[in-house]
Amino acid sequence: MLGICAYNLVAVRANDSDKSEMVTQLLFGDVYAVKEESENGKWIQIEIADDGYCGWIDKKLHSPIEEAYCAQLQKSEQYYCAEVVGFLKIGEANQPLFFGSYLPLFDQKNCSLNAQEAIPFFGKAEKISKCTSGDEIVQRAKLYLSTPYLWGGKSHAGIDCSGLVQMVFRSCGYKLKRDAYQQATMGTAVNSLSEARSGDLAFFSNDTGKIIHVGILINSKEIIHAHGKVRTDKIDKKGIINGDSGLYSHQLSSIISVIRT
Repeated sequence: MLGICAYNLVAVRANDSDKSEMVTQLLFGDVYAVKEESENGKWIQIEIADDGYCGWIDKKLHSPIEEAYCAQLQKSEQYYCAEVVGFLKIGEANQPLFFGSYLPLFDQKNCSLNAQEAIPFFGKAEKISKCTSGDEIVQRAKLYLSTPYLWGGKSHAGIDCSGLVQMVFRSCGYKLKRDAYQQATMGTAVNSLSEARSGDLAFFSNDTGKIIHVGILINSKEIIHAHGKVRTDKIDKKGIINGDSGLYSHQLSSIISVIRT
C-alpha cells in the first residue's frame, strides 16, 4: 500500500506512540510505502520513498494513493515550493507549505493528490533540476538562517543538521539519505579542507569516531549548519569554531562533494 503526505508536516516517530521521539518528518507531497500496522490499529509504519527512512505515523494522517497515480508522479516533471512559505487552498482553508515541499502533478497553477482534485498553489514554484553550482547550494542553505534547531525537523518551523542538508540538496535535484552518518557515505571524498569548495559537506564525529553532525561549507573557512539554530561559523582543520564562545563545538572528521561526483 502506498501513501502521500497531504499535510504541511507530519511527525514520523521511532515507535508507535505519541510519546516516542520524532526521527524525521513528512512534508506535503512526500510519497511512502506502508510496511505494517500497529496492534491497536492507530499507527502505521512507513518507508519514505525518497530516502528509504522508516518510522511510524498516526494512521489518521495517512492518505492512500493508487499505483496508477504513483506512476503518473514518476513520469511527470517534479516541482517544489521555492520560497520559505507558500500556500495551498484546500477547501476553505489556507494551508502553509514549507520550502522544498513537493507539488504533485503541478500545472503552473494547481497540484493534485489523487490525479483528479485540483489544489490551487499560491507562491513561487520551481522545477527540480540538478544544480552544479556550489554557490547556489549555499544560497539555498542561507534561506534557513536562524531557523530553530529541532531534532527530526525538516522545515523552517524547526530543522536538524542532516535535515538541513537533505532539504537543501533535495531542492537542487539530489536525494540524499536522512541521517548524517548515512550522508557521509555518499558523494566523493575531499582530501582536505584546503581542497574543499562551496557546497561541499563537512562531517563531524564524537570521541569514538561516530559521525554526529554535518554542515554545508560556504568556503574553506566558513560553514552553515544547524546547531541551536541554523547559523554560520568559522571552520578549520580541527573543526567548527563557535562564533559566540570562540571554542570548538564539533570535531572535523571528513569532507565529501555531492555535486562533483
